Amino acid sequence: NGIIEVPAKARVEVDIFELQRDSQYETTDTMCQILPKGVVSVLGPSSSPASASTVSHICGEKEIPHIKVGPEETPRLQYLRFASVSLYPSNEDVSLAVSRILKS
Repeated sequence: NGIIEVPAKARVEVDIFELQRDSQYETTDTMCQILPKGVVSVLGPSSSPASASTVSHICGEKEIPHIKVGPEETPRLQYLRFASVSLYPSNEDVSLAVSRILKS
């Protein structure tokens, strides 16, 4: 039962969607349009706080990995943290998936 069969030829498509403004409505609408296409993960947005929060919530509900990498300003501190990486599912699950991809 622990054996996972991987197709001989796997194909990955990358679609880039640029949000025109920091709008939760527009972000939700975009996510609702792309999710039925079989999205396996979402990268970003990193420069839009409201949109990032919306994407993170939707990905969490749908159990889709959400990767957000970018500078993050912390109001209490006067410097920028270098990066914020938010992953779902857990790091262990992501590591296992990556190792299986690399082994195939």
